[in-house]
Amino acid sequence: MILFKCKYNKILIFSFLFICFFNIGFAQTIEKVEIQGYAGMLKAIIQKPEIKNNEKIPFVIICHGFGATKGMKLLVSLADKLQSAGIGSIRFDFIGHGESYGKFSDMTVPKQIIEAKNVYEYVAKLPYVSKIGMAGHSQGGVVVAMVSAELGQDKITATALYAPAGVLRDDVPRGDLLNVASFTPENPPETLNVVKTYIVGKEYLTTLKDLPIYETSRNYDGQTLVLHGKADVVVPYTYGKRFYDDIRHSHIRLFNGYDHCFTGHENEMADFATEFFLKELK
Repeated sequence: MILFKCKYNKILIFSFLFICFFNIGFAQTIEKVEIQGYAGMLKAIIQKPEIKNNEKIPFVIICHGFGATKGMKLLVSLADKLQSAGIGSIRFDFIGHGESYGKFSDMTVPKQIIEAKNVYEYVAKLPYVSKIGMAGHSQGGVVVAMVSAELGQDKITATALYAPAGVLRDDVPRGDLLNVASFTPENPPETLNVVKTYIVGKEYLTTLKDLPIYETSRNYDGQTLVLHGKADVVVPYTYGKRFYDDIRHSHIRLFNGYDHCFTGHENEMADFATEFFLKELK
């Protein structure tokens, strides 16, 4: 199922396909960097095409979801496609994830919002960056939706949300986090073992309860693309639909049979998002 509020320019789509299928015109570089996070350093990877003297390129900040890392196949595929299309990107590990500092149990969405803003400040100071976009999966999609609204369209030109996890705020009153961990909502535990070794702290749960996800994200005035699988049992696609309904300049693509991580369809999702960013950032 595909819903659009506007149509894409056919010339831009052709240009995107030509670049991606034939992978021409750009020598590629990868750089590891560190950025100050909430209370320590975040490990990040920059991918960008070859840049000529004084040339500026569009850039996308990529945010992973709950328990994931910057190395998630969905996000790496997006970074690779963007790079091949002449767009730079940075993907990083939030607090307590991947190679970054801290304990997973110290993580909260408000802290991730601070960290995403720190990454934006880092990117905005790079001399070769022109327009900036953001992309996020699951909880990272919530972070992107809120950060882009708080910073505004002048700073974040466009956003792409992969299965944005608006369900998180609804999970707390139900006492059932992400459909895998139960607790007493009136008295949240000091720690909650969600899955495997992922243990969240009480602060994570209490800050989710009143997190103004939609109240904030609906203030974003830039272009937004929502991608969501209709077979997603972690975050039902109706939550992606709500972002589409709430954000003024938004488009949505819904996919029958696709799960929360778009397993087996990562390159396809990267194509859609890259096409979108080519139109909005180039």
